[in-house]
Amino acid sequence: MIDWFSGLIGYEGSQVQPNTILERNNKTGEIVWDIQQWFSVPGSHSSKVQVKPAEPNRRMKLESEHLEKECAPVCLEILGNPSKFLQGHNVFGPPVRSLEPVMKEVIRRFPAEIRPQDVDSPLSPAIHKTRVDITTMIAFPSHNAVHEWLRFAEHSTRSRHGRAQVSGDTVYWGLGSRRWKMKGYCKFCELGEHLPSDFEKRAELKEFAEGQLRIELELHTSELKNRGTLTEALIWEYFGKIGVSTMKKGKGVQPNLPKAVELTFMKWQAGVDVRYIMSRPTFYRHRGIILKETGLDISLPYRKEDTETVNIDMEWLKAHEVKEIPSGLQGVLYLPEESRDWKARWFEEEEVVGGGRHGMPEDINKTNL
Repeated sequence: MIDWFSGLIGYEGSQVQPNTILERNNKTGEIVWDIQQWFSVPGSHSSKVQVKPAEPNRRMKLESEHLEKECAPVCLEILGNPSKFLQGHNVFGPPVRSLEPVMKEVIRRFPAEIRPQDVDSPLSPAIHKTRVDITTMIAFPSHNAVHEWLRFAEHSTRSRHGRAQVSGDTVYWGLGSRRWKMKGYCKFCELGEHLPSDFEKRAELKEFAEGQLRIELELHTSELKNRGTLTEALIWEYFGKIGVSTMKKGKGVQPNLPKAVELTFMKWQAGVDVRYIMSRPTFYRHRGIILKETGLDISLPYRKEDTETVNIDMEWLKAHEVKEIPSGLQGVLYLPEESRDWKARWFEEEEVVGGGRHGMPEDINKTNL
């Protein structure tokens, strides 16, 4: 699903009049600098997107030459989660290949005073993406198994940016990169913090999310400019750049543990909450040894089914990707219109000379850009 969008959309944006922060020169009265604030647009269940007017960049102007609809002199700059705006939740949502009709529907739902008149046009606007987040969900045998994999990934994965970094129960790869980054976390735990208590089908959504790992890919301008139609398959393209070893666990494998650590492990398997029978430093030392040796996290309650032998690698994750939504939850899923296919951009900004074009393929189809 599409989980975040920021960028420019070529609909008329001059009707948006947000507040402006500015500094004047006390002597001359001249404006030294000014910043337009974002205008918050409430959506479904108070989920918001931010919008303000902006001038189209050169790439958008060039793109609009190949569309039936010209780019507006003042367009819209938007950032936010379109799935939450339309649905009120982001447990699942419209696919990223439908980015264009999804963003069109977002703008259609703007209040009348800032809603562009040309949004009802059947013609497609130019879109310049500066950030797009794509997500998928992986079904694990249990809630505990999700957390065990996250603890495993914390110690056993790395990208070209270095080792994985952790904040709370979220594992990050490429944190701080200006090109792309990824993260993994337990969607069931995250949902409990962000889904309103009065949301329709809240219980059903939580039940659906239990035992599911969320993986999010965040792409920025440099990674987006030469992409055509975006799909969820990009997640696995970038996940392949992360060094992920195979997580092996199983009751049938006798762990090689020091005597004191083995005793802690046996007590945990017997159902004892071992966090409270030893000092904090000892617990974390034993936890680290057991996690590295067995892939099991003794900070979570013991469940017998979690010790069944299973090898979890990238192929396992792909094979358990969630691709179907239960029929009972279809009512809280926004289904977009059909989306056109976008070819990869054939131009670069530096190729633009006096508004001209260079290197355009002979058979380019402007209705299929």
